[in-house]
Amino acid sequence: MLVGLLLLLSAILNYINLSVALTGKRAKEMAVRQLSGASRAGIIWKYVAESIAFTAVCFAAGLLLAEAFCPAMNALLNNPDIPIKVIWSPGYIVAYIVIILLVGALCGIFPAMMAGRYKPVDVMKGGYRRKSKMVFSKVFIVLQNTLAVILIALAVTMEAQMRKTQERPMNCNIENIFFLKVFSGEDDAPLKDALEALPCVRRIGRSSGVPGSINMGQYSTTRDGQDILYKLIRMDSTAFSMFGFEILEDFHAPQFNSVWFSDKSFTATGFDADYHDISGTLSRRTKGCEQVAGVFKSFPTNSANMGEEDYAIVSLMRSDDIPFAGWVIETTPDRKAAKAQIMDAYENYIKGKQNYGSLAFWIDENIAEAWRPARNNMRLVEIFMLLSIIIALLGLVAMSTYYADEKSRDIAVRKVFGGTMDTEAWRTIREYMVLVIGIPIAVYAAQEYLKDFIYRLEGYWWIFVVAVLLTGLIAFVSVIWQVLKSAKTNPAIELKKE
Repeated sequence: MLVGLLLLLSAILNYINLSVALTGKRAKEMAVRQLSGASRAGIIWKYVAESIAFTAVCFAAGLLLAEAFCPAMNALLNNPDIPIKVIWSPGYIVAYIVIILLVGALCGIFPAMMAGRYKPVDVMKGGYRRKSKMVFSKVFIVLQNTLAVILIALAVTMEAQMRKTQERPMNCNIENIFFLKVFSGEDDAPLKDALEALPCVRRIGRSSGVPGSINMGQYSTTRDGQDILYKLIRMDSTAFSMFGFEILEDFHAPQFNSVWFSDKSFTATGFDADYHDISGTLSRRTKGCEQVAGVFKSFPTNSANMGEEDYAIVSLMRSDDIPFAGWVIETTPDRKAAKAQIMDAYENYIKGKQNYGSLAFWIDENIAEAWRPARNNMRLVEIFMLLSIIIALLGLVAMSTYYADEKSRDIAVRKVFGGTMDTEAWRTIREYMVLVIGIPIAVYAAQEYLKDFIYRLEGYWWIFVVAVLLTGLIAFVSVIWQVLKSAKTNPAIELKKE
């Protein structure tokens, strides 16, 4: 919504910018109207009425385009429960009318006041042209280019962060491992026997969660008394072996009823090789586990790579002592056939039993699916970025066309006094290239976006350089033809017009 409002603001600024610029062209028209008896208020209302009419036509076109693009947007956002649609109820129609009036008035009032501030006599004598310095137009160009810098920087940041997330190291084995959890009060030992008998199953273990998807937490305190939330998995030795965690330290604790810490959680707790006593702090969730078995390299606890830091611990327990757990199944590489066999065994198991559903997924696919919201948000920002660039480009082309005509006399005079085509072209281009003002805002927006990621992008200063260069290139390409055309002005021909 914020980016959409910024785009609307950009379009409004574009319209105001062009309208203000064209007041010079229409100054004599308005002067004649005033000399014919029209009041200043009447001139202002004419501008506002034109703006409202123009906004109404654009709004109607926008609604039709929104209706046409609804299916594509719903597919992108992937939320069938709350589909996007254009609403035509009386209340919304009233809201549409209010928006048209507000936007139209906002777009029209400023150019109208600019047009009405000059006396007809001054306009007829050419005073309007001498007094008009186009200050507001230059301000609007700066704002528009600033918005383009921000959106380009944010889009590139999101793309780079997505690639960073996809490269996030798991530090464990998740290849060809299927997780199946049945929500039922029935004994699921027969299900395990049926799964072990399948030709696609290599081994099967018990676990309350998996890397990238941990729903259980254990609150405790660090060595210096600070609160900490551990993400806890309870699993048997088969599952532990299956995941192949990278062991950094082994304290040779008993195999069962001991706790493995990730290096992040071990460090955050304040433990070291000489002191790692957890007696009394983790017993409620870990069912009496009172010794640290060792330290392994941290794995992601959150598949979406967003939220709280990964402070993982693994409680190694006997399979029968792990309540509310599922089966971790290592299969052969033919995943399609393996999943079909596993789900057939599950369907046969639940026949005639009370069942409340199940969780069934390949671990790596579940992690990839969790990236979808961030990926969709990124695509939306990229669409908005493209629209912003188009709006900025159209505005710059229109303004450069207008400026080329307005400044032809000034250029002609400077060329008489020694100016060249190169100096005049560069003088004009500089006015369109004020881009660095958007960098601080872009840096802040990027930092706000990245702060929620656990494994985040570092050293991304180059993104802002790219954003400025791209925006500068767009501005340069947009105005260069008209600038060169104006700079080539023949002073003799131009000054004869005066």
